[in-house]
Amino acid sequence: DGWLTDRNYDLKQEIRRQVVKPGQQVNLLKLGEGPFPLPIGQKRQDVLAAFTVQKSPAAKDDPAGTVHLQLSPKPGTSFDRKFKSIDVWVDDRSHFPVRIETLDKNESTRRTTDLSDIHVNAGVKDADFELPKLEGDWQSTQEPYAE
Repeated sequence: DGWLTDRNYDLKQEIRRQVVKPGQQVNLLKLGEGPFPLPIGQKRQDVLAAFTVQKSPAAKDDPAGTVHLQLSPKPGTSFDRKFKSIDVWVDDRSHFPVRIETLDKNESTRRTTDLSDIHVNAGVKDADFELPKLEGDWQSTQEPYAE
């Protein structure tokens, strides 16, 4: 429905963000089209048009059996306004990302997401994306779409 729901169950906070302009149809994960800069499942030429890609040497705290790629947004792209870098660790066997780390343009916020137990075409139903109703003293806010 064009909204992203972000829940923090420890703090009992929910933020609903409108990530698509009302009435607009977009592929939220396509580079340059949606708000999520995931260089996963994208065409090689699309990734190289938006980023300079470098293979980073393995580090001791890297997930086992992965290749570490660092993507630096090219000047003038929408990603350059938001990110200093996007790092992706890709599993050698499955070729799926197992970790994604973003560093914002100001180098003040680093976000790391670890992905595990990935299943492809596993019969996901719409009901699997329904969140339980909030019960108790939750703080809930909405952020309308902003350009």
